[in-house]
Amino acid sequence: MKKVFQKFLYLCICLVSIHLQAQDVKLPQPLLEKMSKETCDCIKKLDQKATDLETQVASCVQQSMMGHMSEMGEVIDLSKMNEDIGRKMGMQLASQLAKTCPEFIEISMKVAETKGGNSTSKVIVEVPPPIERIFSGKIKRLDNLDFTYFVVEGEDKKENSFVWLSRFETSDKFLAGIDKYKGTKVRVNYMEQEVYSFKTKNYIKVKEVKSLSFE
Repeated sequence: MKKVFQKFLYLCICLVSIHLQAQDVKLPQPLLEKMSKETCDCIKKLDQKATDLETQVASCVQQSMMGHMSEMGEVIDLSKMNEDIGRKMGMQLASQLAKTCPEFIEISMKVAETKGGNSTSKVIVEVPPPIERIFSGKIKRLDNLDFTYFVVEGEDKKENSFVWLSRFETSDKFLAGIDKYKGTKVRVNYMEQEVYSFKTKNYIKVKEVKSLSFE
């Protein structure tokens, strides 16, 4: 019993440390509460006897956080996301979970006990930074839907759409339209993001243009 109490006390100290380390990455409290509830609901469904509980909890947290990337993007520049910021965001959510999700504490205790001795494991989740990808093809048109999209035809003749959400180096060239650039071969650097669509009243995944250069 004494060992269990020591582990619980150490876990609490770790969570206080997590809170202090994550303070410079401040997610809105309503968003934290929403993600905490989603994550806790996921944790409740886990098999308590599984040998990879730590990994499963991390997966629950990641699923929730990745589902709210657009909301996090309102307070954090996701284009500058790195390992340190991702870790701190995960730690801030872990701190919220410790306050509102008994199952999280229970599993953390079980993980700690499986480590043996006086060591204690704490669940730290990192949000992977968006990966910048490249696509080459010919400009076909601009589609003005819920957002403005560049439609680019690849070598396989299939059309791919890339959303124009913010200014990039050559964006001013297209302010008056793209008629003069139709059929021009371009290289699109883009990142996959999740944004809210007023048209569908839901979050959708899009490919956001980060740069567009002529080849």
